[in-house]
Amino acid sequence: AGNLDLVDTAAMLEAQAFPFSETELVEMTQSWIAAKYGAEDVETLADSFQFIGPFVGPLDKESYVSALSGSLDPSDGFVDLTGRQFGFTVDPIEPGRVW
Repeated sequence: AGNLDLVDTAAMLEAQAFPFSETELVEMTQSWIAAKYGAEDVETLADSFQFIGPFVGPLDKESYVSALSGSLDPSDGFVDLTGRQFGFTVDPIEPGRVW
């Protein structure tokens, strides 16, 4: 079997007892992306929201929303940017994270 040790995803997700189901988390994630990563619906961002990127941040909610309407707007640099997301999955190890 080598080094392959598959986790029991269903059991791990159930043990998290997260307040949202897998389906709800994926739907919320997709809605957030569709709302230009929260810029068009700031209610999707918690008051304690922080954006931490590899070269930017941390930004609090207000700074993040301001940056998305300014220098951090990806569509400014990529005018033909089209999201082609697929395979949304809920992380069984980190509660609430969707990949």
